[in-house]
Amino acid sequence: GYPPTDVASWKSIYKVIKNHGLNHVRFHSWGPPEAAFIAADEEGIYLQAEASGWNKLGDGNPEDKWFYKEGEDIINAYGNHPSFVMMTYGNEPHGENHKEYLRDYVNHFKNLDSRRLYTSGAGYPYLDNLDYYNHRGPRIQGWDENLKSIINAKPPQTVFDWSTFIDKTPMPYVSHEMGQWCVYPNFEEMSKYTGVLKPKNFEIFQESLAENGMADLAKQFLMASGKLQTLCYKADIEAALRTKDMAGFQLLDLHDFPGQGTALVGVLDAFWGEKGYVSPEEFKAFSGQTVALARFPKRTFKNTDTLKVAIEVAHFGEKTLKNVTPKWSLTNIDNTVFAEG
Repeated sequence: GYPPTDVASWKSIYKVIKNHGLNHVRFHSWGPPEAAFIAADEEGIYLQAEASGWNKLGDGNPEDKWFYKEGEDIINAYGNHPSFVMMTYGNEPHGENHKEYLRDYVNHFKNLDSRRLYTSGAGYPYLDNLDYYNHRGPRIQGWDENLKSIINAKPPQTVFDWSTFIDKTPMPYVSHEMGQWCVYPNFEEMSKYTGVLKPKNFEIFQESLAENGMADLAKQFLMASGKLQTLCYKADIEAALRTKDMAGFQLLDLHDFPGQGTALVGVLDAFWGEKGYVSPEEFKAFSGQTVALARFPKRTFKNTDTLKVAIEVAHFGEKTLKNVTPKWSLTNIDNTVFAEG
């Protein structure tokens, strides 16, 4: 298997991404072919290319030199593309000396070509010479948080944001691999595998479901888990949009991440196709250029409560919103209007 190398294929992917309200693609631990840059130039997508690492760094191993050469080759080949705005060595570095290595690495590339923004590694570490910090902090459910996370420790609400991370970081802050909400497999996707790759993982899941007498529930499991997944992405993304001065967010993926075995973290399948539980329009309503936000102290109200909610708008359009009159309505379960203004 290999990524598409024609411009039309990349433009079709970028159009799907834009339809979901997003304007940025991070290439997780790799640098894409030139067709991806050409298509991004024409579609208006910001790219983060990576010099193909997911490594232990700074111990004098051959890859230490190789990442310099790979980074220089990527810039020499694709550096003139206006869509190529962000770059790092790769993903989640480690090793005893990785910070010293990456500080030198960032300085080298800032001196080599200052036309783009550089960071240490996707995910970490924080260094004082970065153009932006790419970090995994902003998530409604962090690794190993269990019952201590925002969505498990507190009743449902939308007051929180990521300002605790942003306020203490003296440079632009972009989230790393936000989301990662898994959904049940969509067995209808299996027929799309017509090339060298086969959905053996899905075959195992399907057999396991049948062995447990639940084969007829596959679609219900997909839809139920998909609706929950969408709510979780909405909570993650809206918290980012509520955060003043946050520079941007990166999801682990909008589609299922094919680079890590089974990672069904997307609202789209591995072929960028819809799964049937959320439309691009619905997703864009909480991830787009202009998003209405409400800070609800709780999500369930009694008829004796007074509804008092702060309303905000996240707007990243080309022009400032002027002379805009917001409208609101409260609707009953049958969509009749209870009140409006």
